[in-house]
Amino acid sequence: MILNTHVHGDHTGGNPFFGETGSIIAQDNVRTRLLNQPQFPAAGLPKLTYKQQLQLHINGDSIRVVHLPQGHTNGDSVVLFQSANVVHVGDHFFNGAFPYIDINNGGSVSGFINNLRSLLSTLPQDVLTIPRHGPMGDLEDLQRAVETIEVTRSIIRSGIAGQLNDDQIAEQLTDYSRWGQGFIGIARWISIIRADQQAFPSSS
Repeated sequence: MILNTHVHGDHTGGNPFFGETGSIIAQDNVRTRLLNQPQFPAAGLPKLTYKQQLQLHINGDSIRVVHLPQGHTNGDSVVLFQSANVVHVGDHFFNGAFPYIDINNGGSVSGFINNLRSLLSTLPQDVLTIPRHGPMGDLEDLQRAVETIEVTRSIIRSGIAGQLNDDQIAEQLTDYSRWGQGFIGIARWISIIRADQQAFPSSS
């Protein structure tokens, strides 16, 4: 069984190979978006989809797969290994780095934050967290990631309201420069917040 946590190619690109002999699982919107890719092989389409949540029983563990709406994309899954006390957060967790939020594929910054806040309220204190990007973490790492997203979004929004350019806004984010790593640097994080505000002008 292969579980796609969302639609991006680095998560679904192996589907055509694995789908020949295995069952691919994903949230409903992942299959819909893959169907809209004309060149995507039929063998790679998820065979089992779910809307809100799904329960699996593997190797003596109960695995709960839950949909996170309108966050990184509109088809994200978080995977909770209940007996092992481990949660795989997919691309909702970039440990120590700014995340990528794909507005064109149904994501939003507010949804991303809301999803993580909701998840944090349900997880045990000693849970181990698996990010899609960065080292293995714990609940404090996940909490720190949400707080950093919230604070930096507020700084960027204030800069936008004050008609500052990106370089001027970046100067106000120097305390968070270490979070601008990998393919989401400070400049790209600012552009994501700008795009999100244009797409969702009424979001708080």
